[in-house]
Amino acid sequence: MKAEDKSFYFLATPSYYDIPFFQRAYVWNEENWSELFGNLTSKTTNHFLGSIILKNELTAAGSVARFSVIDGQQRLTTLSILLRACYDHIVKNAARFNYDESDVKTCQVQMESILFVPEGGIRKKLHVKINHSHLDKKAFENVITGNLDKDDRWERYAGLGADEECSNIVKAYAYFRDELEDTDQDTIDYLWELLTVDKIKFLVNIDLDVNDNEQAIFDTVNSAGVRLSCADTIKNLLYQKYVELLRVEDPNNADDRAIKEYEDTWVDAFIADEKKYAYWEALHQYGRMRRSTIETFLHAFAVIEGFFNAADNTMSELPQEYRNKILNMNLMEMEVFLMDLHDYAEVYEEFFSDVEEELEYSDYIGRTFNICNVLEVSTFHPYLLKQLYAFKKGIITEDELRNNFFGIEKYVILNAICKGSTKNYNKECIQLVDNRKTPSEVMDSCAYITEQRFVDGLRRMTTNKIPTLLLFWVELYQRQQLNVDVIRLKYGFTLEHIMPQKWEKNWSDVPSYDREGDVVEETDDIERVRSQAIYEIGNMTLLNSKLNTSISNGKFYDKINGKAGKKGIKDLADLRITRDIIGNDDWNENKIYARTLELENKIREIWDAQTLPKEVLIKERPENVGRKKLRYSFWEKALPGIREKNNQEAFIYVNPGTSNVVSCSVGISGFNICCVANYDKARVDLVFSKRVSEDNKKAFDILYKHKDEIENKLNINLIWERADDYKSSWISHNLEGVSIANEGDWLSMAEFLGEWSCKIRRIMLPYLQEEFYQDILSVRSPQEVERLSKIAEILREWTIKNDDVIERIEKSNRTCTRFTTSTMSKILPDLKDAPSGWNTDNHYFYEIVNRTGKDVDIKLSFSSRNMTEDQRNLIYKIGQVINSKPAKENWQWWVAFRTEKVVIPEDLNKEIIFKGLNSALGDISDFEGEIQDTFGL
Repeated sequence: MKAEDKSFYFLATPSYYDIPFFQRAYVWNEENWSELFGNLTSKTTNHFLGSIILKNELTAAGSVARFSVIDGQQRLTTLSILLRACYDHIVKNAARFNYDESDVKTCQVQMESILFVPEGGIRKKLHVKINHSHLDKKAFENVITGNLDKDDRWERYAGLGADEECSNIVKAYAYFRDELEDTDQDTIDYLWELLTVDKIKFLVNIDLDVNDNEQAIFDTVNSAGVRLSCADTIKNLLYQKYVELLRVEDPNNADDRAIKEYEDTWVDAFIADEKKYAYWEALHQYGRMRRSTIETFLHAFAVIEGFFNAADNTMSELPQEYRNKILNMNLMEMEVFLMDLHDYAEVYEEFFSDVEEELEYSDYIGRTFNICNVLEVSTFHPYLLKQLYAFKKGIITEDELRNNFFGIEKYVILNAICKGSTKNYNKECIQLVDNRKTPSEVMDSCAYITEQRFVDGLRRMTTNKIPTLLLFWVELYQRQQLNVDVIRLKYGFTLEHIMPQKWEKNWSDVPSYDREGDVVEETDDIERVRSQAIYEIGNMTLLNSKLNTSISNGKFYDKINGKAGKKGIKDLADLRITRDIIGNDDWNENKIYARTLELENKIREIWDAQTLPKEVLIKERPENVGRKKLRYSFWEKALPGIREKNNQEAFIYVNPGTSNVVSCSVGISGFNICCVANYDKARVDLVFSKRVSEDNKKAFDILYKHKDEIENKLNINLIWERADDYKSSWISHNLEGVSIANEGDWLSMAEFLGEWSCKIRRIMLPYLQEEFYQDILSVRSPQEVERLSKIAEILREWTIKNDDVIERIEKSNRTCTRFTTSTMSKILPDLKDAPSGWNTDNHYFYEIVNRTGKDVDIKLSFSSRNMTEDQRNLIYKIGQVINSKPAKENWQWWVAFRTEKVVIPEDLNKEIIFKGLNSALGDISDFEGEIQDTFGL
């Protein structure tokens, strides 16, 4: 790669510049032309226009050099049109400008040297230097060869609107000719010199060698702009390579052959019509990533062809792997590759439909895709696509196709029920594609799919996604078995907990039963038993739409029959799995346990899960050793090692006990690290159990945002349980196959608990400290506390002295110095007798946040407590103006705006701090002004 500052005169070298036919058409419009013309005709402006990226093409020996325009075709085309327009204008007005014949001839030579390549003998023929895409080729050559100048033909195109049919290239030429009519001669002379003399360098010309990675360079140069999509990049790589091969073998017909190949393969597969284009460009959610259909397909095809390994490569590397694949291909190999891509795409579009169609149980292809899509698993798409392609080509039978699809479906659904890791999916997909393993062999090697985890999974379903999916397919399975009339349903039902998640108000008088059928009477035991039972699959059903909240949380009779004109379950129950519930007179844990078992048996039938691997066998504990004594003995031996692994930083004051759990604070109030010793595993939990549920969810979300980063640091996959229906949230790591009942496991359990309680605590704590700073102030050193206190005094002094803010010292503390402004109080008036979360009439504060002693910032915080609906809507409108919204619908606190940080000097120089705060206040003033302008205040 070679990058240099250049003038437009760089085009004067005798070379051809090809705009690839697969690039977009010329799209600049009057706004772009006006900006460029104004820039180049101003003698006081920096004329820098950006970069032109060119790639040296392979050409036959003795041929004129050729370059592909990788980036900058819009600028290059526009400057060429402007030069031709300027030349034509000079020729027309030569007499008026006092240019003689030799002056005009000089202009002609300069223009031709830049825009044309002379080829031939004595009478050389001029060829247009920029070989435009077939989309714009005719219009561009008409302009550059001067055909549009004849008889002032350009005038009829001047001033055409954007919606009037005409090439943008013709419109650009007409625009410049029209502008030049009103431009004085000095400016035209200046413009001509700028375009034709190697003097003022206003472009960066980046020349790439044949082996340079143009995409990486394009992304670097255009990091601030709109980057090429993954699919666009791959398309450019494929057809650029194809053109290069054609130019060596068949230079005379290269363009025509390339365009035909492009239309027969890429266009036919992906963009033949609007419906097809929309299908391939549709975005889908896979975990935390959104990908287009075409990107998912290109990944699948690369895996099938064996040049992309998702276990080793990232999606950002996909274009480069395509480039590596085709680098040394010959023309025939390239054509076969493009046709294979086309044929696989046809199969993909036929079967991987994103249309929400009705489903039936016997449709094994639709069933597998529905399960994978709902669970956001696209990892096995390459294998499934390869199987479908093989079936279409007659390589495998339909029975083989059905078995292979069911193998993937069974693995994915059972792994989800068992809360297994998906970490090995990429590796397993490669093994499947390469025929090194079958789907059943992949599942057999999965350590997570066990009998106990399967049973536990159906009895602890804290998210709605999996039970909704299971109940939907149980319903369709039953319909097919009973041979009823309606066997097809659309996936789109609402999950309802029969015994409500908020059961305390209306279900407290319902007797509670443990799993042995005994009545539970102690309050704590009722809370424990019932809070577990409501999340069993037996307590869940599907409805056509949501119940009203009062009905959903109401008594069982009201839930079934409705109340006060509001519909109940029987009004929304046209599914067999729901009708079974309506016949009950009451609902309690015993009914839940029985229905869980019934559904479990159906699920085992559907996914052939009657026999699953058992957990690692453990020694039975001696009969003469009681449970409590066993636990006490374990912790007595384990705790010293756990403390040592934690470098005496944790569990110091924790003593052996008779519970299966020991815990200690991680240094933030309400957050604990727990070591758990069970009869089938050992476990480390990071538990968020503050009094306010929203705080626990906030902490979980902070860490989940960095999930990949955290798991990479730990080199493990964690179990993440946000548990939206519980107050607490937690993150866990298990050691399977050990038991507290087996004393031979105690050492490994203690080492595991010590090692991972330390690692998890140390890795995760830094992510939480900034947000929960108030809860860790007690562990600060006296020097840190003193510094924070001094900073707080300076901040309060600034609010008192500054006339543009209204200090609220009574609502300030060492961490938050609060104030209001007259402007924001006008935008969001106080509410009398409706105290906010600060117990004030105002429902907002600007808060100068003093957490670290190193810097501060000012944030705008809203409190929703006692807020009227009108005021809430007003706050949402403020958020829309600044493109911000609360994280949750039922938010209590919302930070909507935040200034840049103000650095606190080491010596606490008050003047510097005040200057930084004044600058931040200027940002607030601009922000408030924007709100006022929007609201018309």
